[in-house]
Amino acid sequence: MSVDQNKDVVRRVVDALNRHDYAVIDELFAPDVLAHHPYGPPMHGLASLKEYMVMIRTSFPDFRITILEMIAEGDQVASKYTATGTQQGEFGGMPATGKSINVVAVNVLRFADGRIVDDWEIWDQFGMMQQLGLIPVVSSPPPQ
Repeated sequence: MSVDQNKDVVRRVVDALNRHDYAVIDELFAPDVLAHHPYGPPMHGLASLKEYMVMIRTSFPDFRITILEMIAEGDQVASKYTATGTQQGEFGGMPATGKSINVVAVNVLRFADGRIVDDWEIWDQFGMMQQLGLIPVVSSPPPQ
């Protein structure tokens, strides 16, 4: 597949996840996909990836991903995006806060045979915890 086709796959995944359509995972991810996300151990296979996405959606029912930019080369696509939502359920052992998040994340996907085989994601966990009120916002002292 071309880099443009791979970028189209990324857009399709984001669009489907924003609609709560998890069938896209079966269609566009390889059966043995390996996903590395901030919470928990690496996920291996479609079932664990779906479980993760359902956990996010349960914690943040209005969860939404907005792609800010994509860069693609060879068999990889890197995306910078924002993730927004309101925590209405437990998340990673943290009780619901009712507060909203708006965090920036970076995702790198590797493709083989038209499907995503490797998924690396990094996002601003510290900022998210501050937005949820779970850790204090540290302000810098005023200039002297």
